[in-house]
Amino acid sequence: MNPKRILADFSLLIVAFIWGSTFVVVKEAVARLSTFWFLAIRFWLAFAILLVIYYRQVAAALKVRAALTGAAVVGVFLAVAYSLQTTGLTVTTPSKTAFVTGLYVVIVPILQTTLLRRPPGATPMVGAVVAAVGMGLLTLEGSLVPSAGDLLVLGGAFGFAFHIAAVGHFTSRQDPFALATLQVGVAAAVFTALALAFEPRPGHIATSVWVAMAVTGVLATALAMVLQSVVQRLTPPTHAAILLAMEPVFAALTSFFYLGEILSPRALAGAGLMLAGMLLAEVRPRQETYHPAAKAG
Repeated sequence: MNPKRILADFSLLIVAFIWGSTFVVVKEAVARLSTFWFLAIRFWLAFAILLVIYYRQVAAALKVRAALTGAAVVGVFLAVAYSLQTTGLTVTTPSKTAFVTGLYVVIVPILQTTLLRRPPGATPMVGAVVAAVGMGLLTLEGSLVPSAGDLLVLGGAFGFAFHIAAVGHFTSRQDPFALATLQVGVAAAVFTALALAFEPRPGHIATSVWVAMAVTGVLATALAMVLQSVVQRLTPPTHAAILLAMEPVFAALTSFFYLGEILSPRALAGAGLMLAGMLLAEVRPRQETYHPAAKAG
């Protein structure tokens, strides 16, 4: 196998591991610091890092009104997605959050059909159905009604789906690295506004929370975004999707080893069906063009 291909595959697994493992980190951090302040500081840190790396691209994009519009739209979708996901994470488990968030993979084909009038094909639609059944098994334990946390995270999954669709639309018209950087800045500004409006200003912030913000800001947002943007050019899209779909698996493993979280047999079956649905939803004809959308985990 080509050494570059091996490096790309390994890098994508690192991205999936970073995203999956940080659900535990975020859950513990937001137990000590309010949600929007945590997100605001995390995203400002990531924005500063990306701005240093892509300063020239951003400077050029700032002169184009369409680029600013695209960054605003994509950044707002990103902020909505993370707001719902992180709020839901405070009242549900990391592994559930990861698996339900992963449903954005099957929501995107549905959006493609309803909004763009481009049916994704039979296999992705079957994947959506399989994943929906799996989500029911995972989240409806002991009740036919999902928890409030599950519904918030599901809302976040829809937010990520709209975000991915928006990124696919705007990256075909402007520099993707400038868009990636500016959208993080827009999201950071939205989180700051929400924090100032609805949450008290934090006093003392524990060292462990600063570590969590550094880890998620540097690794799960800035580094992961750069890695994904670069290495997905070196490996086939379906293969990349399969590797990135390991994110919820890593989340479940991290929750098991770090928090002692154990999924019931029913929940494990649901998680397995959701993972299968995610992979089916990413099956595309060879000739279809792929637009990787950077997702910060």
